[in-house]
Amino acid sequence: MRQVDTKDLKKYLKSLALAKEKILLKSGDAKDIAPDDVFEVNTAYTTAKNRISIPLLVMQTDDKQVQDVHDNVQQDRKLAIEACIVRVMKARNKLTHQQLVMEVSQNLSNIFKPDARIIKKRIEDLIQRDYLERDETGSGYNYKA
Repeated sequence: MRQVDTKDLKKYLKSLALAKEKILLKSGDAKDIAPDDVFEVNTAYTTAKNRISIPLLVMQTDDKQVQDVHDNVQQDRKLAIEACIVRVMKARNKLTHQQLVMEVSQNLSNIFKPDARIIKKRIEDLIQRDYLERDETGSGYNYKA
């Protein structure tokens, strides 16, 4: 017999006892699952349908976990944008700002839609780290090998 993780068990029990279709009845608090709750089959439950759909209710995650995931996604996107900028500039050697932003957006569009302001910040950071330099006119960039 396979062990079920407590977190998963709570998620499934919540879907069966607290959703619109109350297939299970539970004792205790009506909004959350506690370790001492007792569940029983709802014998009064009937439906005219042969089949019902039970949505999986997800337990609330704490704000720290959500913030950590968000921060990790943002960091990964920054790195992806910088890598794309360097690849494009290495291939082209010289581009105007608008051309670079458009090409980076097109290259990353199948992964995510980068914001032009974030691309500009990443370009500025790459200039500070000596990967790129501004051209003489100031409207474009040169790749520094």
